Amino acid sequence: MTIVYIFIKVLVMLNHLLTSNPYDILGVTPGASNAEITKAFTLAIKRKEYPLHLIAQARKCLLNPQDRLIADYLRPYLSAVKRFKLQDVCELDNPLPVLEYLTQFDTLEQVIIASQDDGAIDQKLGKNLWQNIKSAPKNV
Repeated sequence: MTIVYIFIKVLVMLNHLLTSNPYDILGVTPGASNAEITKAFTLAIKRKEYPLHLIAQARKCLLNPQDRLIADYLRPYLSAVKRFKLQDVCELDNPLPVLEYLTQFDTLEQVIIASQDDGAIDQKLGKNLWQNIKSAPKNV
């Protein structure tokens, strides 16, 4: 996928999420399975709390793994986006959730290379030990 396609998809998803939250429309938790989402879809249609097109969009969004990942990732930031959309500037003083990156994996490639080097060294030591054991005189 190209970056432009992903960007457009995120914008479309953000527009859908700004109008309503797919989890709230269907009444499911973020850990819901596909079967639970399908069952909640049927119940949401019977409840008629939301328009049918929103219910269908929510189901489509949550059943597609890529769209669901985008929805889960953007969900903490939606409240700030909604506040900004309402032009209530005083609400923007509230802090946004902090996105923390795991720094433990920054040197992962170096650790993998080092472990491969250690394996080669261990093999050389093992061969040398074996040759020394084979060539040593037997004292029986």
